Parts: sequence; structure tokens; C-alpha cells
Amino acid sequence: MSNYIDLHTHSIFSDGTMTPFELVKYAHEKGLAVLSLTDHDSMGGVTEAIDAGAQFNITVIPGIEFNTNHNGDIHILGYFIDVNSASLKAYLDSTKDKQIHWVIKTLNKLKKQKIDLDIEKIINNKNKVNISSIISEMIRNQYVEDAKEAQEKYFDKGKLAYIEYLDHSSEQCIQIIRKIGGIPVLAHPMKISNNADEIFKIIKMLMKTGLQGIECYHPENSPEFTNALVLFCGNNDLCVTGGSDFHGFDKPMDLAHPKVPIKVFEDLLRFRKDLNISN
Repeated sequence: MSNYIDLHTHSIFSDGTMTPFELVKYAHEKGLAVLSLTDHDSMGGVTEAIDAGAQFNITVIPGIEFNTNHNGDIHILGYFIDVNSASLKAYLDSTKDKQIHWVIKTLNKLKKQKIDLDIEKIINNKNKVNISSIISEMIRNQYVEDAKEAQEKYFDKGKLAYIEYLDHSSEQCIQIIRKIGGIPVLAHPMKISNNADEIFKIIKMLMKTGLQGIECYHPENSPEFTNALVLFCGNNDLCVTGGSDFHGFDKPMDLAHPKVPIKVFEDLLRFRKDLNISN
């Protein structure tokens, strides 16, 4: 049995490039024992991933990742999510409606820049209705060469097609995850700030709203900061998680990097048991 896990990955059901089956197959090739599919605002690929996990003898944890509108790049991961939760489905449906409204406004702005994309094609994409789907169409229609050009020229704050999009609040995300029996975890803390004191200040604020864990292992975390986060979790009754934030081969983060020991998964199961949670 492998000694490593990856609890932060994405598929075509958000902004990844692999199907859930392909992702789990690749995890098998990398020798992973446990994988979590954590698509942005979507549980659409989880059942396929779980079925593939059974085929390749990999434990698949149903997960999700929410962007939030808190200052800074705060994302909240949810683990052991109930795929059949009616309240989560209603919440995600309302989120998709807001995304579609935002996409239409953005496409209208692009049209003023003589970039004419097929609105129906983008909003009817069942997997991802977001900035990634717009950029993909811009590249396909040769308006830009790559995502970097699109982002810097059109979508960064203050640029030609920028429209503010209000994501979920961090408290809202944490509460919806806990309400359906999941475990809310702060994703990639180093993306929030370069200042460790500021990061821990935000973590303490999130703990007051119900945060239960931190993604201590992540490609952007230094070994020293990883150790500091693990120590903080131990001193504050938080669970430790970790993952690569893998999206596919078009981004630098490869699956199973960093190496997250299987003990993290074993401790996570004990943490969940202590909470008396079972889906």
C-alpha cells in the first residue's frame, strides 16, 4: 500500500483538464492511496471519482473548494461532503445562477472590445461556467495566445473586461460545509499573505466561525511554514490536511507534490470520528 495521499485536486467539473476517471487513474499511476476531488463550487465529478477509486483501489474522499469574498485569496475546502445533500445542491444551484449572470456581463464587456464569443456555448457548459470557460473560448477563437495574456489584458482588476464577482463569504462556506456533516479546511494559506503573522491572524478569525482544519502541506508552503502550521493545528484542535492543488498538465503543480504522508489521512479519520460525524 502507498504511504502517500493527495487531498486537493481538480477535474473538468471546475477548472481542471482531466475527467474524474482520468484523475484517479493518474493517481493510481503515481502510487497514491487516498485522493480527494475538490472542484470549485461543484460536486459533479465526485461519483465518477469514487467509482474509479473502487476500480483502482484508491480511497476517494468527496470534497469541494469554495472561493470566498474575504480580503485576500481565501479558499475553503470541504471534506467528507454528502453528494446527495439537498441543501448543498440548492446552494450550488444559486451560485451557478450568479456565475451565469456575471459571465453574461463580462461577455458584453468583451464585445465592446470586438471580442465576440458564443454566450450560449459558454453558459451551457455543464462543468464550468466561470472565467476559465471564457478564457478557453478566447484562446480557441485566437483572441489571445494563452490564459496569462487574457488575465493580464482583460480580467485583472481595472483591466478592459474586469467585473467584480462576489463569491461566498468565508463564514457562509464554513457553515454550509459543517451543516451537511463535512469538515471545513483553509486551503493554501500562503496565498493569503506573505506575512505569517497576518495568516495566523486570519486563521484565528476563521476558527471563530467554525473552521476545523488547515491545509498544512501545499506546494507554496515552505518546510518551515508547514511545520509551524502543523504545530498550530496540534495546539488548537484543528485537523491537518495537504495536497498538490493539481489541475492538469497545463499547470506546474503535479499530483502528489508535496509528499503528504498517509498518517495525515489516518489522523483526519480519527478527527472526524471524534466529532461523531458519519455520512
